[in-house]
Amino acid sequence: MSMAYSSQKHSVIGVHQTADVIQGFLANPQLFDVATIEADLRRRYWAIRQLRIFYELQQGILQFCPAPVRLDQLIQTIVDEIGRIVNRQIIVTNEGLSQLIWADAVLLRVVFDVLLHNALHFSPNHAPQIILSQGRTLAQVEVFDWGTEFDRALIKQILNGMALSDKHGIGVFISHQIVKMHNGRFSYDSVPGQTIATITLPLNV
Repeated sequence: MSMAYSSQKHSVIGVHQTADVIQGFLANPQLFDVATIEADLRRRYWAIRQLRIFYELQQGILQFCPAPVRLDQLIQTIVDEIGRIVNRQIIVTNEGLSQLIWADAVLLRVVFDVLLHNALHFSPNHAPQIILSQGRTLAQVEVFDWGTEFDRALIKQILNGMALSDKHGIGVFISHQIVKMHNGRFSYDSVPGQTIATITLPLNV
């Protein structure tokens, strides 16, 4: 319960900070770079969104509204949006994923937003890579970054809802929970110089 309270508190702070940015821009637009503001506001929005989902998961009130979704198109849309805002390249390789899945597109956007922002953060000098593929009954998405090795024990704790704080872990934890809601699997594999987040989801067959 203390985590939920802390999340709500930080959400309020984020809203006030966002209002300050907007007011500053309206007062002195020549002092601001619009692209930087857009990127900053988007980060704040998604941080608040993640905390809200975390709270709703804790309370058991998160809504799950699945519908047919083209996963390859959803991911490409997210990649294009993030890449434009942060002015970074994200490499997408589609090895045959085209079939529909039964999914909540709003929640899946949160999952891939978390994974892509993590990949960009931990690969400041290299382009993250996404590989899409599908088998007979499953779609698979692999997100690669080229940063330092993660502590495997810490990743396991985060996926199990332990070792969370308002500064790290919440995005990965809620992503894991959202994938489980889709009857999918979420895993991390990390070695020095490379981390792979792998998501598998049932195809709409």
